[in-house]
Amino acid sequence: MTQVPPDAPLTARLGARLGPEALASLLAVGVVVLVGAIIVFSPKGRPGIVGPTSALASPTPTAAAPAASGSGSPAASSPVATSTPDSATARVVLEIVDRLIAGRAALAAAVSPRSPDAQVIGDRLRAINADLVALEPPLDELAKSQADLAARIAAVSVATRQAITDTQRASITNVKAYRDGGRNVVDVMGPLVAIRVELAALAGETTPGGSGPPSGSGQPTPSGTTP
Repeated sequence: MTQVPPDAPLTARLGARLGPEALASLLAVGVVVLVGAIIVFSPKGRPGIVGPTSALASPTPTAAAPAASGSGSPAASSPVATSTPDSATARVVLEIVDRLIAGRAALAAAVSPRSPDAQVIGDRLRAINADLVALEPPLDELAKSQADLAARIAAVSVATRQAITDTQRASITNVKAYRDGGRNVVDVMGPLVAIRVELAALAGETTPGGSGPPSGSGQPTPSGTTP
C-alpha cells in the first residue's frame, strides 16, 4: 500500500486505501444519485405541477377583451349633425312670397278684361319685379339651412323675371303682347302657392293663410277670352 501524508486530500487518501478503480466507481454512483435527485425534485419533472410560464399566460386574453369592447363605445355615442331651419329668415321670405302671390293675383285681374289696360299690366309687372329683387338676400340666407326649398323658390323667381323681361320688350302700346305676356307671368308664378305652405311651416305660422292673400286669390283668371 502506498504511504500517503496525513495532510493529503480526502480523495487521495481514499484512493490510496481503496484503489483507483473502486474510487472511480464510488464517484460515478454519487453523480448518478445527484442527477436523479435533481430530476425528481425539479418542478418540470414532477407530474401535476404547472410551471410558471403556463400560469402567467392565461390572464393575457382576459385582459385584452375589455380593451376591445371599450374601443367601440366612443363611436356609439358620437353626435349626429343636424340642420336647423332659421325661422326668422323663413318669415322674411314668407312675407315677400305673400307679396308676390298678391301681385300675381293683381296681374291676373289686370289681364282678364276683353280690353285690358297695358299701362296697368306694366305697373303690375314692375311691382312683381321689385319684390323679386328684394327676395334675393333672405333667400340666400334660407339656402344655408333649406337648400332644396330655396332652390325651388329661386327657380320660380328666375323664370318669372325672364317672363317679365320678355313682356317688357314689346311696346306699351301693344296691348295684346302685354296681355299675353302678363298671362304667362301668372302661369310661371303658380308654384309659389304650394311653396308658401312649406314656408309657413318653417316660419312657425299657426294661423291658416297667415298674412297672405285670401284663399283663391293666387289662382290665375281664365284666359279664354280675346279682344
